[in-house]
Amino acid sequence: MRQRTTVLGRPATTTGLWEGWRALGLTDLPLHHPTFRSPATFGVAEGSALTPATRFRLDHGAPLAAYLAVRRLGFEVRPVLPGPLAFLRSTGGRSAGGPGFDPLSLLEAFLEPYAELLERLATAGAQEVQLDEPAPADPADLRRLARVYRRLGELSNRPRLMVCLCSGEAGPALAVLGRSRVESIALDFVTAPGALDALTRMGGLPRTTVVAAVVDGRSPHAGPVDSAAATCATISGLADRLVVAASCSPRQPAPLETAATVVRVGLGHA
Repeated sequence: MRQRTTVLGRPATTTGLWEGWRALGLTDLPLHHPTFRSPATFGVAEGSALTPATRFRLDHGAPLAAYLAVRRLGFEVRPVLPGPLAFLRSTGGRSAGGPGFDPLSLLEAFLEPYAELLERLATAGAQEVQLDEPAPADPADLRRLARVYRRLGELSNRPRLMVCLCSGEAGPALAVLGRSRVESIALDFVTAPGALDALTRMGGLPRTTVVAAVVDGRSPHAGPVDSAAATCATISGLADRLVVAASCSPRQPAPLETAATVVRVGLGHA
């Protein structure tokens, strides 16, 4: 039978679960500090402003070099990128497009080099990529979210996509992603507990892996394990597969061990 419950993407029964990851200070999810967050990745000079005339092009060297450097150390890692909406929103903070200019108006042009980056990562051997996005509620942004992940999901050569709704309540964004071809959706049930209600109201995600941050990575002993385990038990009945994670990228092993305790105490080998 397929292992449906894992901690940080690995079977919950694995011995010595994190030794290799501790050695490099790497964890799985959520990271919130994208590896390829530099505007230069897409041909935008550091400190420059977006305008209606901005043209994006992929820097073919730096992103792949960062990924391959870690692979040469013997680790298969999940590259972390800002999602297309998050990238344009954050870079657009320096927008010089004038009053009323929305950096998301550049979305269609931006999607092509972004798709190219995913294709190149897949060709280099990346199995899965994490895309960090805010959880939009505005109807226009929800339509953009649907457009982005329809386009990326249709790529014939791409890694598996895991979208991390890393800030705010998931709300309607969860339903939009649930209708896409995204393989995994990461939700932070510590900082946005309403995600559980949203997941329940939509009838779950029977074809999608849910990566559930259920313990606080900064204060791993702040919440009861039983409560986190109960949350996981509910999620496991609403998703194709459940992966248990901490709610931030901890520098100490305690949060990861707490996540493992949630599985041992509350879920066993579900």
